[in-house]
Amino acid sequence: MFIYNESRYPISVLHRLNERSFIDKIISSSPLTGNRMTVNHKTAAFVFVCSEFFSVVLSKEQRRYDLCVCEDCREISALAFSSDGERLVIGEMGPNARLFIVTLSDQFDRIVSTTDIGTKENGFSCVAIEDTTGRLISIGNDNQSFFLVWDTKLPRPVCVGCYRLPVMSLCLSFALDASFVIVSDQKMLKFIDTS
Repeated sequence: MFIYNESRYPISVLHRLNERSFIDKIISSSPLTGNRMTVNHKTAAFVFVCSEFFSVVLSKEQRRYDLCVCEDCREISALAFSSDGERLVIGEMGPNARLFIVTLSDQFDRIVSTTDIGTKENGFSCVAIEDTTGRLISIGNDNQSFFLVWDTKLPRPVCVGCYRLPVMSLCLSFALDASFVIVSDQKMLKFIDTS
């Protein structure tokens, strides 16, 4: 578990307004784009990237936890909660970037388990994971990136599909029935079968 150090990582600004304490602003060392933040809708846990670690903010409990996936994790480029909110998929930057499937404790204050997946990608622009089918989607960070489909139901996740995208994607989302995903950027909208 990562211990937050304010002098090394001056990340957040918390304000107390009126009599009730709540988070007014969160300032991260990394840009907070849609692929670098995610929400667990069941628990209202908000997760965002802070360079090589990630922060979990629980608005109801007014708490924040800063967690590191592993000691040698590089900058995180994308993350997303699974469809049921039980797991978090995280992609890092750099050559031979890894994907991490993380299970957090019920209180979101520590990592219970981590599965890492080695790839040949140079980082990830988008990631998504769907629990009923066990499909994990990763999209590379290159201008003409690969759309990779992973099967996470196996003891060790395996790439079961690959599709070349003409541009770098900015958005990735599973359909409600998980039979396809929607991939988009400023000039493209694709529906890709994941069954």
